[in-house]
Amino acid sequence: MKFYTSILKGLNPYYDAELNEYQMACANGNLKSVWNHLERAHIIPIYS
Repeated sequence: MKFYTSILKGLNPYYDAELNEYQMACANGNLKSVWNHLERAHIIPIYS
């Protein structure tokens, strides 16, 4: 089994954007949005 510990550099802006959106949603107490952004951030590296 291979473990990948990095993502493609071209995907970094999208990953970072999702984490930023997560932090803003968390600060605003919007838990549904928090979960959505964490899910999306989790999926992005899968395709690299």
